[in-house]
Amino acid sequence: MKIVEAKKSDLGSVTALYYQLYPDRKKPPLSKFNTPKLKYRILVAKDGKTVIGFILATFTSYSKSKFGYLEELIVDAKYRGRGIGSKLVKEALLWEKKLGAEVVFGTTDNEVAFYEKQGFRKPKKSTWLLWTPK
Repeated sequence: MKIVEAKKSDLGSVTALYYQLYPDRKKPPLSKFNTPKLKYRILVAKDGKTVIGFILATFTSYSKSKFGYLEELIVDAKYRGRGIGSKLVKEALLWEKKLGAEVVFGTTDNEVAFYEKQGFRKPKKSTWLLWTPK
């Protein structure tokens, strides 16, 4: 298994994984990886040529603040429990840190313990999780 940046040829697989994460949403295909006016990376985990997981990392800076977001982390159900999600988060956080992020935000409905194991902490009265480079 390796972590690489997604290519346009991976878009169909990313779309299928996206709808595993959000099964109740309408299912048009994702048309592009681009997020306007933000730096972003979609990292994919591959087993051979098969995309088995992905994470979307975005970075932005406003005035003097530099921060990032980790979003849409999903690993195919057949591959979970093997540390793939942790590896995707680690690679995304290395990229955020390289760009100078002062804080990286993540949000989840039910995987708080997973993100805390990755170094995030949950502020009081918030659905956001925070990670800061050391």
